[in-house]
Amino acid sequence: MLFTEGVYTKTHKGAIIQYNQLFVKNSRFPTYTSQWISDAFALRQAGDYDFDIEIEEEKAQEILRRAEQFIRLVEDYIATL
Repeated sequence: MLFTEGVYTKTHKGAIIQYNQLFVKNSRFPTYTSQWISDAFALRQAGDYDFDIEIEEEKAQEILRRAEQFIRLVEDYIATL
């Protein structure tokens, strides 16, 4: 999606910031998607770097459900371009 705006980032965090500025701040995407992305990224970071973390199956299922919903929102958005 950032590509559709001519935006390129070097980091995941940079992509999240740009997404929020370009798509959430101007209401192209619901504000709750920003939290979805932040939550998923935090778990991804923890899973990669915190060797003691245990992610509960229920939390993982919730993140997966949100990701599937987000993909549908993105597909709907791209279809309008």
